Amino acid sequence: MSINTCFISETDLDIFGKKSITITKHRWALKAVLLVVLSVQISMLFNSPLIRNMNMKYIITGIMIFLVSASVFGIEGMASIKSDYSVNKTADRFIKILEDKGLTFFNRINHQKNAETAGLVLRPTELIIFGNPKIGTPLMHCAQSVVIDLPQKVLIYKDDTGKVWISYNEPQYLKARHNIVGCDKVFKKISHVLAKLSQQAAKGSNE
Repeated sequence: MSINTCFISETDLDIFGKKSITITKHRWALKAVLLVVLSVQISMLFNSPLIRNMNMKYIITGIMIFLVSASVFGIEGMASIKSDYSVNKTADRFIKILEDKGLTFFNRINHQKNAETAGLVLRPTELIIFGNPKIGTPLMHCAQSVVIDLPQKVLIYKDDTGKVWISYNEPQYLKARHNIVGCDKVFKKISHVLAKLSQQAAKGSNE
């Protein structure tokens, strides 16, 4: 598991998405542990008889800070659920679920086909754009700048091992990005909806 990307399996998340709101907390707890471990390692390194020169200490400190920044504070806020279906089938299922629930389906972008038109090769990769003003509008009231990240999107793709994933931006990531204080009920509802939609598309019965 990458600490920058949160992967959810069927054992981590029930179909109602009840555990989705704890994902971000777990990831940040892991980061805190990593920082403590790195701090201890730096302290031990400084006490080593091999490092007597202060300039060398500054160099090592800079390297360690860079490594922490690159590994811990990289791209944040993506949740992924492994799908039991192909990319195309998963996307079809997701769109049908949107329509059945009365959500607005805006667009479906097939990046693999777009790549083919340019004579390029890309593994199956699709983006679905959707929304619901009853959910999105309250979020905009929390911070109007969040509109830059709306409508909601899910990425469905096959990785280099042949596994298919549904990925989406974690609402808590948006909350942090736009410095939103409060609005916990709004974010909890969005987390619930995104997790439930993705889980049903990835793990539901094959119709």
